[in-house]
Amino acid sequence: MPFQHLSRRLASLRFRLTVWNTLVVILAVLAALISVREGLRFSLVDETNRILLDEASALELAVREYWPDQDAIRGEMERKAESSKEVGWHIRWLDANRQTIFASANAPSTPIDSIVGKMGDATIWASGDIRAVEKQVNTEVVTFVRVGLNTRFITTDVARMTRVLLPIAFSLCILAPLGGFILATRAVTPFQRILASADILRPRQLQDRLKIKGTGDELDILAIKINAFLDEIASQINRNNSFLANAAHELRSPLTAMISQIDVALSKPRESAEYQETLETLLEECQHLATLVRQLMQLAESDVRGTDIERQPVDLKLIVSRAVEMFTAVAEERQIRLSLILGSEQSQSDHPNSCRVIGVESELRQVVTNLLDNAIKFSRPESEIRLIITTIPEKHMLQLEVKDQGVGISTEDLRNVFDRFFQVDRSRQRLESRGMGLGLSICDSIVKQHRGEIAIKSELGVGTSVEVRLPLAV
Repeated sequence: MPFQHLSRRLASLRFRLTVWNTLVVILAVLAALISVREGLRFSLVDETNRILLDEASALELAVREYWPDQDAIRGEMERKAESSKEVGWHIRWLDANRQTIFASANAPSTPIDSIVGKMGDATIWASGDIRAVEKQVNTEVVTFVRVGLNTRFITTDVARMTRVLLPIAFSLCILAPLGGFILATRAVTPFQRILASADILRPRQLQDRLKIKGTGDELDILAIKINAFLDEIASQINRNNSFLANAAHELRSPLTAMISQIDVALSKPRESAEYQETLETLLEECQHLATLVRQLMQLAESDVRGTDIERQPVDLKLIVSRAVEMFTAVAEERQIRLSLILGSEQSQSDHPNSCRVIGVESELRQVVTNLLDNAIKFSRPESEIRLIITTIPEKHMLQLEVKDQGVGISTEDLRNVFDRFFQVDRSRQRLESRGMGLGLSICDSIVKQHRGEIAIKSELGVGTSVEVRLPLAV
């Protein structure tokens, strides 16, 4: 048990952040320590080179001035070496073959023979702690002057600086885990609040939301997205609850009517004609109930399936024309004229894909059938229903508009027409029409599954227009 608790601690985000913060601080301290040490070393070496170069340049001028009097040159070099004894400089004068002509008393016994760099026309020589700058003197005879110095003081100064920095670096490394833990705790706290809010969420208790600090950082964005997700879940649960309640009511009504009629029929002996009438009524209720169950199953299947359907090119013009043929007789009985109108691109194009969309033919046929059936139900006699097919090139979509001259829908009802089981004010419905409020919901579900768009516009007393947009086949 303690081992499992320790494992959870080690796997926690706080522990990992603490470790990473500690490693970053330690690496930064080490990098800073090395940078300061090497920076100091470089600065001291560079300053030493410049000082030696100045002295070598002064000796070069002296050689030029006193040439060819070598005794005078040696005397000048001895005075220079004597005045620089406390500083530790040494002087060497070499001929063209690098043989010593003059060397100060403190000069190394053998000349330095390793070149480590250049400074303009001067050459830098080094061997161990000895460092020298050499300049060529161009007179009648080529000679070289070299001024050197023991650079052990550079190593001493760098070591002294290291001894000063090491305790500071060690202290920072000791404090790094504590600082890392504090920073990790502050970083993890918002996530802990999110987890605490998530712990109290229940399917029937989704009113709580994550607090948004208003900083606009990534945590605010995460909280906003989670809140939006919770809103969607709550909305979906409310829709499902409403759907179940409405479905139960719609199922109970025909069942209650059927039970009531059966009870009445069995209450006393009746004539065969009365039984016939009762059976016909029961058959009508059963058919209504079967239609309702089929539509409920279709909506449930749509919710589960989402947009994961197998699509293929479908000729929308053919589907619409067949629907018009199928409903022509019904429309003529009510003195309603059906018109299929093609846009200029569809009527003038011979291309086989001009009216083809991507989708499932049976489901698109159901959309067209539902829309045309609704239009006929709520149209006035001696009116016209237009089915208009046009292309929307900028969206690469095909649009079907079903436009009637019926009773229309109020603005208040228009907002809810796609809700399941919603039906407009029955006073504006035709007496012979008996709907269940699922037709437009099914159309909306099918169109969205096909990655399309559906919209409805209506005006009371003028008529209704439903626009369906579907992706064109390539």
